[in-house]
Amino acid sequence: MKSLIYVLMIILFSCSSSKVNVVNKKDLDCSWLLGTWKIVDKEDYEKWSKISPTEFMGVSYDMSLGTATIKENMRIYKSDKNWIYEAKLKVDSVMTTTAFIRNADPIWNFRFVNEKHDFPQIIQYKMNADSSMTAQILDLKASKVINFNYLKVKSK
Repeated sequence: MKSLIYVLMIILFSCSSSKVNVVNKKDLDCSWLLGTWKIVDKEDYEKWSKISPTEFMGVSYDMSLGTATIKENMRIYKSDKNWIYEAKLKVDSVMTTTAFIRNADPIWNFRFVNEKHDFPQIIQYKMNADSSMTAQILDLKASKVINFNYLKVKSK
């Protein structure tokens, strides 16, 4: 009987001391992001569409001249173990693509990080209680932070 208790204690101790690495396996709920969003007091927009359950496409554009001038193409997709936010924009007449890896956060619905990128190193989005959306780009130290406040102008 003592040996059985001893074996059970070893098993329990082994199970409780082992570390479990949790990777971002949970699917993102992007349903609230779908549609067209307008930055408050500007003619800048983001439009998001669902391509598949694991891929979402976005475009950022400026309407201040009366026609859409595309500023950035965005993509959120699942790649193996991680969710990726990919930003594609023109820098000095050359298209550049930068990928950010999801880093779960209790406050932000989406938080993506690329420590090697110059700026931004963090891109994050959250849905607010009043159904508006806040997006934020910042560096790792949060010494440079740019906020974008959006209102939804069209669903899906």
